[in-house]
Amino acid sequence: MTTLQTRQKLKFYKKIILGTAQFTMPYGICNSKDHIDKASIKKIFELTNQKQIYSIDTAINYGNNDNVLKDYIDNKHQIITKIPKFKKYDKYSEETTKRHINNSLIKLKIKRFHAILLHEPNQLLSHNGIKIYKNLLNLKKNKLTKNIGISVYSLKETIKILTKFKFDLIQLPFNILNQEFNNKDFLELVKKKKIKIHARSIFLQGVLINKKIRKKKYFSRWSGIFGEIDMIKKYNKINDLDLNISFCVAQKWIDKIIIGIDNYQQLKSILNSKIKKLNLCAIPTKINKSLNDPREWTKSNLNK
Repeated sequence: MTTLQTRQKLKFYKKIILGTAQFTMPYGICNSKDHIDKASIKKIFELTNQKQIYSIDTAINYGNNDNVLKDYIDNKHQIITKIPKFKKYDKYSEETTKRHINNSLIKLKIKRFHAILLHEPNQLLSHNGIKIYKNLLNLKKNKLTKNIGISVYSLKETIKILTKFKFDLIQLPFNILNQEFNNKDFLELVKKKKIKIHARSIFLQGVLINKKIRKKKYFSRWSGIFGEIDMIKKYNKINDLDLNISFCVAQKWIDKIIIGIDNYQQLKSILNSKIKKLNLCAIPTKINKSLNDPREWTKSNLNK
């Protein structure tokens, strides 16, 4: 490995946030297991620690994650968690949120979170929006978290939220088929507000690196788009995994990249990937949400 390649790889490692949704529950259409076994999780953390990857993404509604993670993290880890949607919002909701956060901190044996995100930020545009935002601010004021933020899906909705509220970071979807947030107005806004950007779904729940999934009837209607991606791979002499990682690493506006894995071998493959400068002569840009937004997918469609 050349000196340049080594620098690129170290830069990539520093950007990685380990996604843990699959640790205690099935997540994503490519995941066939209910969870990752303990022996594999131990190996995963041994490898991430070796590569000095200390950022972890979890959520209150990720099953039993806290009880699993507590055995592998310490003070050097930066833990990001997410608050689930409020069915209704009142004083009890604030007390419940604080109790959930405190219980999570106790289980994880940490003093505070690196960040607490709102999982359903569209609630901020409701009549309870200001109250919900103040609740997040109080969590930060009480030193339960260093940062507050939102996990978003829609560019239009996100811009509306950012014109009303101030956050430290945003978690958003970004991949070769979903570049909605690579938008001049949005990027100028987050730069002005000094907001950190964390990209998730860089493999589109595995669709972009799993040919077997792409052959399902639901995705077959976009065979032409996948054919274009195959041409890009061929032109750049690169495989699926390296293409998608290289594409995201090249985005200077993205501060961190969340990597979700189903097993130890996947993590090993990702960390061994080759980061290349890409020539993207004909990359697909305007893609139907039925393809690039997993919320549009239904089990009945995907099982066909």
